Amino acid sequence: MKLLSRALAAPQQALRRRIAGAAARSFSVASGPTLGVQAAVDDDAPVDPKLILRPEGVDKAKPQFSLDKELPGLPQLRPASQLQAPETEITTLPSGLRVISHETYGQAATLGIFVDAGSRYEDASEVGVTHLLEHLGFKSTTTRSHAELVREIEDIGALTTASCGREQIIYTIDVLRDNAERALELLADSVLHAAFVPEEIDAIKTIMMYQTEDLLENPQALLQEYIHLAAYGQAQALGRPLQCPVDQIERITIDTVQQFRRKHFVAEKMVLAGSGIDHQTLVRLAEKLFARVPRASSANTALPAVTYHGGLHAIENRDAPFSYVALAFPTGGWHDDDLVPVCVLHTLLGGGDSFSAGGPGKGMYSRLYTSVLNRFYWVESAFAFSSIHSDVGLLGIYGAGAPNHTSNLVALLCNQLLHLANFAVDPTELQRAKNQLKSSVLMNLESRMILYEDIGRQLLTYGQRESPEAVCAKIDQVTAEDLQRVLLQAMQHPPSLVYHGDLRRFPQYEHVQKGLQEGLSKQPMAP
Repeated sequence: MKLLSRALAAPQQALRRRIAGAAARSFSVASGPTLGVQAAVDDDAPVDPKLILRPEGVDKAKPQFSLDKELPGLPQLRPASQLQAPETEITTLPSGLRVISHETYGQAATLGIFVDAGSRYEDASEVGVTHLLEHLGFKSTTTRSHAELVREIEDIGALTTASCGREQIIYTIDVLRDNAERALELLADSVLHAAFVPEEIDAIKTIMMYQTEDLLENPQALLQEYIHLAAYGQAQALGRPLQCPVDQIERITIDTVQQFRRKHFVAEKMVLAGSGIDHQTLVRLAEKLFARVPRASSANTALPAVTYHGGLHAIENRDAPFSYVALAFPTGGWHDDDLVPVCVLHTLLGGGDSFSAGGPGKGMYSRLYTSVLNRFYWVESAFAFSSIHSDVGLLGIYGAGAPNHTSNLVALLCNQLLHLANFAVDPTELQRAKNQLKSSVLMNLESRMILYEDIGRQLLTYGQRESPEAVCAKIDQVTAEDLQRVLLQAMQHPPSLVYHGDLRRFPQYEHVQKGLQEGLSKQPMAP
């Protein structure tokens, strides 16, 4: 063993001598560095760090700056009080493309294109096209390969994202302010000149397949996806899933994608938005880079009317660790007068998981925490959700609980909505919900990315941007009677239900519907 120990130690000692010798040749100290290091090598003793940590000429190599004097070459900045107050500015180009921006006076900008198209615009032959278009963003163009595009994006330190929804498709690029022009040129090339390379399309289809399969392993996301199917039915585009079903992915052809783009990627249905950029600069670049955006044809691309049905969609999974439920009722859309009361209801219900770090602002005083999560140990999670579209919407509750309490879970969620519909909300609880909603709006808008998304979506939806002050004023005007009226009105319709788990444990849809009707009739609406 001693021989083995010496054999292992010998190479280490030799390496140590070489390192120390190299250090002695490369560095200089005040008095006899070479002798000091050599002595350490000869004695096989630790080398004093002071002998090797000061390279020769270090004082000459690094200029010393005074901490009480201004550094040379810094730009002269004006105090914020001398800057023009940021405003949302809108310009419509001759092509019909709308440009909207909001200055932040920061060093980075977020830019992107919003397209008034999504899965709701797909007909039966186009199912999955918007899902594919999401992944087609920032791929090969007619002027650049995918590798070249990625290299140029990385050269300017930009970040790109693409997302699709039921009514909008968004392509975004986040970049340093000085590189905004190059970023916009890459964005325009990607959006307007997609190459549709067959190999890339095949790779995208593989990704789509994995995404859809992964969705099946996420009950929370799965139920919020299928609640649309329960509410609107498979025959209506709004009822079909946002992500393309696996059995329909291979049916998507390049011709179908190109045809969809020709219908919807037109100037009148597109918005160029930017936060953290001067408006005149953005307009000038838009006129240069987006001048060839095609105009809309005479074909009508208006959304068809949607009819709410309600009903049950059940997903069998006897191995699921919990029973999962989603319950929803119809509301108005983005243009409805009761939009803000619906948002206040959503906030008031709140909710979350059975474990929370707690603390101010976490919603621990929301209705679903105080009445559900803090009282019933077998509830794993419970939270409110809303899905708002241009003309219709859904407001509901999602819950997960122990399988042996499945029926109790469904009844518990129903009772939370019944109580809100039958009894007026306490003034303190109402004010807390309104304050929390206003706080969420204002704090989120401090983010450059969220500000960009807000102005882009609003212009596409409303044709203008409503100021945060106006939104907060509407929130302040909501009363307890508004909440009660809106929810009672919604619950006059058949419920939309999604079950996931051991279906033998869930109550029948007819029993739930009857229980809700009886619950509404037992208690008169408060005066």
